[in-house]
Amino acid sequence: MRCFPICPEFSVLHDPIDLFNLLLDLVLIAIGIWLAWNAAATQLRGKLGNAMRMIAAGALILGVAHLTETVLDQRFGLPSELNELTHRFFILVGFLSIGMGMSRITAAIVRSSKARQG
Repeated sequence: MRCFPICPEFSVLHDPIDLFNLLLDLVLIAIGIWLAWNAAATQLRGKLGNAMRMIAAGALILGVAHLTETVLDQRFGLPSELNELTHRFFILVGFLSIGMGMSRITAAIVRSSKARQG
């Protein structure tokens, strides 16, 4: 199979499955950017706005984690153990960001609910 001329040494472009994985990684990043755009566009302020931005950042980090894994493996030939460790670190940071954002939203809802009752 012929490689694209833009980057002949990037082996992901030789295999259709690897190319599909790369495209999925780019879709994940696009979704993260879309979430970040929506979080900014809502112009929410305070704790709820911060929570939304944290969730969007976490989603973007998850997309970058997958792209980084693909690139480190295909382009730089990083040993698989080190590549997996790097990938898991990014995933951990992404999920922590999403979890912290969800926790802040939950706290804001509970506070709002108590204020209405009390």
